[in-house]
This record gives sequence, C-alpha cells and structure tokens, in this order.
Amino acid sequence: MPITRLAAGALLAALAAASLPPPAAAAGNSERTMTQTPSAQGLIVSPSRFGPKETMDRLVTAVSEAGIGIAARIDHAAAAAKAGLALRPTEVLVFGNPKAGTPVMQAVPTIAIDLPLKALVWQDEDGRTWLAVNDPVWLAERHGGAAGTEANLRAMAAGLVALAARATATDIGPADAPPPR
Repeated sequence: MPITRLAAGALLAALAAASLPPPAAAAGNSERTMTQTPSAQGLIVSPSRFGPKETMDRLVTAVSEAGIGIAARIDHAAAAAKAGLALRPTEVLVFGNPKAGTPVMQAVPTIAIDLPLKALVWQDEDGRTWLAVNDPVWLAERHGGAAGTEANLRAMAAGLVALAARATATDIGPADAPPPR
C-alpha cells in the first residue's frame, strides 16, 4: 500500500517527537553543555571568537592534530548557492575514531546512524559564529543506553569539549569571553 503525503508527514512528525528526550533527561545534560538553547537538546554549543570559516578551519586542525579521522566537510551554504538559494555560512564536519566509536556501536548498534560524530559551525542572524557538536552521552541515551561504554562516552564528550574550545577559543569561560562575532 503506497504511503500518502499526509501519512508521510504524520510519520515524520511522530519520529521527530519520539526522538526528543523527556524533560528530565534534557535537564540532566547541563553539566556537559557549554551553552544550550531550548531547541538544541543533545548538543554541546559554544560561541566562537572567530568567523565561520576560521572556526571550521581551526576545528579541522584540532581534530587532525588529535589523530581523529575526518570523513567529510560539508558546506551547506555553497550547496544552497548552487541551487540559487541564500544561506548564511553553515558547515558540518564528520569525524571519528573507530577505537572510540566501535565499542559503543557493539553495545548498541542503532547508534551507528549517529556516528561518526558531527560538528556544525554556523553564523546566526546577528553575525555571531557558533559551533555545536552532538553530545555522545546524549546520543547513547537516545538509543537506550550503551552499557559498559560509559567511560568511553564521557571521554568522547570531554574530548569534544576540548576540541570545541580549541576551535572557538572560548575555553576561558563565558563570563570572560568577548561577544562572539
């Protein structure tokens, strides 16, 4: 039986709603979050002192110097321009380390849809630059947990925070940081 547009829309809405954590789970994520907006559940978000291109270039350098493999760098703004559409600078970096990710995928195979890890750099409507990464601990919770890999997940999250700090130069703390540009 073919799926109708209405049924497809309802299915997508149900899938989106099902992927949201309960409010308690989202609140419990705050200790891993540099900055979190209500619509950024499961993300570690940081303002950057640099523009979008320099922030992404710094992230690529930090990831490479850490010995982490880069799978892709996707420039959504360039793709939009090719389609005749405007989009503020928006890039995604896909990267990972099989030694860290494989044990997690062995524990919970469905998390493979969210791995390798991804980082997003974008410029908001006020010209500020932001970097966001998926929180590995939240990803595991989303997939029902990954028993026995908690230490891996915490180390991955700490590593991501360190990489984000190197890319954005915001490791001095939000109170001391100048406004991002």
